[in-house]
Amino acid sequence: MRRSQCLPAMLLVAGLIMLTGGAPVYAADADSWLQTQRTLYQGPDVTTWDELNAYRGRAAADRIVGEDRRRAYLYNYEQLGINYGEAVEYQLRQEQVILCPQTMDFLYGEFTPLQVRYESGTRPELERTVGEITAGCETQRDEVLALMRFCRDLYKKNPDQKWREYIF
Repeated sequence: MRRSQCLPAMLLVAGLIMLTGGAPVYAADADSWLQTQRTLYQGPDVTTWDELNAYRGRAAADRIVGEDRRRAYLYNYEQLGINYGEAVEYQLRQEQVILCPQTMDFLYGEFTPLQVRYESGTRPELERTVGEITAGCETQRDEVLALMRFCRDLYKKNPDQKWREYIF
Protein backbone atom coordinates (compact mmCIF):
# COMPACT_ATOMS: atom_id res chain seq x y z
CA MET A 1 0.00 0.00 0.00
CA ARG A 2 1.41 3.38 -0.98
CA ARG A 3 1.82 6.16 1.56
CA SER A 4 -0.80 8.28 -0.24
CA GLN A 5 -3.35 5.53 0.38
CA CYS A 6 -2.50 5.40 4.08
CA LEU A 7 -2.41 9.16 4.66
CA PRO A 8 -6.13 9.68 5.40
CA ALA A 9 -6.16 6.77 7.86
CA MET A 10 -2.99 8.07 9.51
CA LEU A 11 -4.57 11.52 9.80
CA LEU A 12 -7.62 9.96 11.45
CA VAL A 13 -5.50 8.07 13.96
CA ALA A 14 -3.41 11.17 14.64
CA GLY A 15 -6.61 13.15 15.07
CA LEU A 16 -8.00 10.65 17.55
CA ILE A 17 -4.77 10.74 19.55
CA MET A 18 -4.87 14.53 19.54
CA LEU A 19 -8.54 14.61 20.53
CA THR A 20 -7.93 12.37 23.52
CA GLY A 21 -4.66 14.04 24.44
CA GLY A 22 -3.01 10.65 24.05
CA ALA A 23 -4.70 9.51 27.27
CA PRO A 24 -5.21 5.74 27.44
CA VAL A 25 -8.82 4.64 27.22
CA TYR A 26 -8.33 1.92 29.82
CA ALA A 27 -6.97 4.13 32.59
CA ALA A 28 -6.54 2.54 36.00
CA ASP A 29 -7.95 5.64 37.65
CA ALA A 30 -11.24 6.55 35.93
CA ASP A 31 -11.66 9.80 37.88
CA SER A 32 -8.23 10.98 36.80
CA TRP A 33 -8.99 10.06 33.20
CA LEU A 34 -12.27 11.98 33.31
CA GLN A 35 -10.55 15.05 34.75
CA THR A 36 -7.98 14.96 31.98
CA GLN A 37 -10.66 14.52 29.32
CA ARG A 38 -12.72 17.40 30.73
CA THR A 39 -9.79 19.77 30.08
CA LEU A 40 -9.75 18.76 26.42
CA TYR A 41 -13.29 19.98 25.74
CA GLN A 42 -15.19 23.11 26.68
CA GLY A 43 -18.84 23.69 27.33
CA PRO A 44 -21.58 22.62 29.70
CA ASP A 45 -22.74 19.09 30.36
CA VAL A 46 -25.45 18.01 27.93
CA THR A 47 -28.89 17.36 29.40
CA THR A 48 -31.17 17.82 26.34
CA TRP A 49 -31.25 16.87 22.66
CA ASP A 50 -30.90 20.55 21.69
CA GLU A 51 -27.75 20.93 23.81
CA LEU A 52 -26.26 17.90 22.06
CA ASN A 53 -26.16 19.80 18.74
CA ALA A 54 -23.16 21.84 19.97
CA TYR A 55 -21.15 18.59 20.10
CA ARG A 56 -22.32 17.28 16.71
CA GLY A 57 -20.70 17.44 13.27
CA ARG A 58 -18.78 20.58 12.33
CA ALA A 59 -20.15 22.53 15.31
CA ALA A 60 -18.29 20.15 17.64
CA ALA A 61 -14.99 21.78 16.65
CA ASP A 62 -15.94 24.76 18.83
CA ARG A 63 -16.01 22.45 21.88
CA ILE A 64 -12.47 21.15 21.34
CA VAL A 65 -9.76 22.86 23.39
CA GLY A 66 -6.47 23.53 21.60
CA GLU A 67 -5.95 24.96 18.15
CA ASP A 68 -4.02 21.93 16.84
CA ARG A 69 -6.65 19.50 18.09
CA ARG A 70 -9.45 21.64 16.64
CA ARG A 71 -7.68 21.83 13.26
CA ALA A 72 -7.12 18.04 13.22
CA TYR A 73 -10.83 17.51 13.81
CA LEU A 74 -11.77 19.96 11.05
CA TYR A 75 -9.24 18.50 8.60
CA ASN A 76 -10.70 15.05 9.18
CA TYR A 77 -14.23 16.41 8.79
CA GLU A 78 -13.37 18.20 5.55
CA GLN A 79 -11.41 15.23 4.16
CA LEU A 80 -14.41 12.96 4.57
CA GLY A 81 -16.49 15.52 2.69
CA ILE A 82 -13.93 15.50 -0.13
CA ASN A 83 -13.70 11.71 -0.17
CA TYR A 84 -17.41 10.94 -0.04
CA GLY A 85 -19.34 14.03 -1.09
CA GLU A 86 -22.90 13.71 0.12
CA ALA A 87 -22.71 9.90 0.41
CA VAL A 88 -23.89 8.20 3.59
CA GLU A 89 -20.39 8.13 5.14
CA TYR A 90 -20.22 11.92 5.16
CA GLN A 91 -23.84 12.28 6.21
CA LEU A 92 -23.07 10.09 9.23
CA ARG A 93 -20.02 12.25 10.02
CA GLN A 94 -22.23 15.34 9.96
CA GLU A 95 -24.40 13.77 12.66
CA GLN A 96 -21.57 12.21 14.70
CA VAL A 97 -21.40 13.33 18.33
CA ILE A 98 -18.17 13.72 20.27
CA LEU A 99 -18.03 11.38 23.24
CA CYS A 100 -16.51 13.45 26.04
CA PRO A 101 -17.27 14.03 29.71
CA GLN A 102 -19.79 16.73 28.77
CA THR A 103 -21.82 14.31 26.60
CA MET A 104 -21.20 10.98 28.37
CA ASP A 105 -24.14 10.90 30.77
CA PHE A 106 -26.62 11.93 28.07
CA LEU A 107 -25.25 9.55 25.43
CA TYR A 108 -25.19 6.58 27.79
CA GLY A 109 -28.57 7.51 29.24
CA GLU A 110 -31.50 8.99 27.33
CA PHE A 111 -29.75 8.96 23.94
CA THR A 112 -29.09 5.21 23.80
CA PRO A 113 -32.09 3.03 22.96
CA LEU A 114 -32.57 0.19 25.40
CA GLN A 115 -34.48 -2.03 22.98
CA VAL A 116 -32.98 -3.56 19.86
CA ARG A 117 -35.40 -3.23 16.94
CA TYR A 118 -33.59 -5.71 14.72
CA GLU A 119 -35.61 -8.87 14.12
CA SER A 120 -33.60 -12.07 14.00
CA GLY A 121 -34.01 -13.90 10.71
CA THR A 122 -34.62 -10.81 8.55
CA ARG A 123 -31.11 -10.97 7.06
CA PRO A 124 -30.28 -14.67 6.91
CA GLU A 125 -27.14 -14.40 4.76
CA LEU A 126 -25.67 -11.66 6.94
CA GLU A 127 -26.55 -13.58 10.10
CA ARG A 128 -24.96 -16.77 8.69
CA THR A 129 -21.76 -14.89 7.78
CA VAL A 130 -21.55 -13.21 11.18
CA GLY A 131 -22.14 -16.56 12.85
CA GLU A 132 -19.28 -18.12 10.89
CA ILE A 133 -16.93 -15.23 11.66
CA THR A 134 -17.71 -15.22 15.39
CA ALA A 135 -17.86 -19.00 15.89
CA GLY A 136 -15.61 -19.91 18.77
CA CYS A 137 -15.53 -16.41 20.26
CA GLU A 138 -15.94 -16.47 24.01
CA THR A 139 -16.71 -12.80 24.73
CA GLN A 140 -18.42 -9.89 23.01
CA ARG A 141 -15.00 -8.25 22.74
CA ASP A 142 -13.72 -11.30 20.85
CA GLU A 143 -16.73 -11.09 18.52
CA VAL A 144 -16.12 -7.41 17.79
CA LEU A 145 -12.44 -8.03 17.10
CA ALA A 146 -13.25 -10.98 14.82
CA LEU A 147 -15.71 -8.87 12.81
CA MET A 148 -13.27 -5.96 12.62
CA ARG A 149 -10.48 -8.24 11.36
CA PHE A 150 -12.79 -9.84 8.82
CA CYS A 151 -13.70 -6.41 7.40
CA ARG A 152 -10.08 -5.25 7.54
CA ASP A 153 -8.88 -8.27 5.55
CA LEU A 154 -11.59 -8.34 2.87
CA TYR A 155 -9.18 -6.97 0.28
CA LYS A 156 -7.08 -10.14 0.60
CA LYS A 157 -9.90 -12.27 -0.82
CA ASN A 158 -9.77 -10.47 -4.16
CA PRO A 159 -6.55 -8.46 -4.50
CA ASP A 160 -7.46 -7.42 -8.07
CA GLN A 161 -10.55 -5.56 -6.84
CA LYS A 162 -10.24 -1.77 -6.82
CA TRP A 163 -9.96 -1.67 -3.02
CA ARG A 164 -8.26 1.70 -3.12
CA GLU A 165 -11.72 3.20 -3.52
CA TYR A 166 -12.70 1.74 -0.14
CA ILE A 167 -9.67 2.95 1.81
CA PHE A 168 -9.93 6.33 3.50
